[in-house]
Amino acid sequence: MTDKSQWKSPCPAFTKALCRYERTSCIRLKKVAANATVVAPLYHYTNCCGLKGIIEKQELWFTHYKHLNDKTELTFGIEIANDILTEIGTGSKKLKPFCDMVIELLSSEKLSSTFDFYIASFSRNRDSAHQWKNYAQNGEGFAIGFAPNLFAVENKTNLQPHENVFVAPVCYGDVAGRLHHLPAIKSTANIVAETVKRKCKAMADINKGMPFFDELGKTLIASELILNCLTLKHESWRYEEEVRAFILGETSKLCPHKATRVRGAETVPFIKSKMPIQQPGSIAEIVIGPAAPCGAEKFVASLLEPFHPNPRSLIRRSNQQPDQAIERSVASPS
Repeated sequence: MTDKSQWKSPCPAFTKALCRYERTSCIRLKKVAANATVVAPLYHYTNCCGLKGIIEKQELWFTHYKHLNDKTELTFGIEIANDILTEIGTGSKKLKPFCDMVIELLSSEKLSSTFDFYIASFSRNRDSAHQWKNYAQNGEGFAIGFAPNLFAVENKTNLQPHENVFVAPVCYGDVAGRLHHLPAIKSTANIVAETVKRKCKAMADINKGMPFFDELGKTLIASELILNCLTLKHESWRYEEEVRAFILGETSKLCPHKATRVRGAETVPFIKSKMPIQQPGSIAEIVIGPAAPCGAEKFVASLLEPFHPNPRSLIRRSNQQPDQAIERSVASPS
């Protein structure tokens, strides 16, 4: 371990290398954003209370990542990134110190001490039996279909930390995970290798070389690897066809916007995010669950009537067969 108090300001060559990373990273992120453009409705499965709150308050709740249903949230992507970094470091003595530093910085414990991540989940699948059961009150709930325009990227200025919302599809499995991480990690490793080769004398001074590795590693993580890890899940979750909206930022800056709710025996942190749901064209449709009671259509129409001239035109019934094991209510949602 080195004494960080002895670290020196980066020399011009290291500053140029950092700028080079930022340029190449910007190009990659633009490609990611282009591929993530939402062109079809995205569906959020919820119960009757959730539907009522979303429509009337025109807001979504972004849940802290540690309280999502996937217990390997974030760690799945981190492990894949660490494997790639280990392989690169093992193959090059010059790159190993940098790779080792990034692995240390990328640990979930270190990340969570600096950053926080809040996620709202959507699906491309409008009528999924699995999601009716798991996220929509055992099929008695609803899937609200949000129009693509709600997910368009807007170049707004002076946004509060909790107002920076990003949207990206989830990739599934180890192979997809490697393809997700490789461009950023390989590109950065090449920058490091070339810089180390050209400035070997400067790198010989640990108090010059390590600050460069630290700054580049942190920038790589904050700019790309966190995003990649938040959009990677195990193959077993593929059926969800998930697209995520997420809020990420420094813990201290997001804390003032955090609220909590009780779910069973746990207290769940979340952030409220405004969405103009009542504007014309914002809701593509609302799908009623396969086990919802007969009065569900009337309930949904009553929520839409204040701002939509023909609410029944947005309401559909699921094509799934209701699970016979689910006891269906005979009363309308209230």
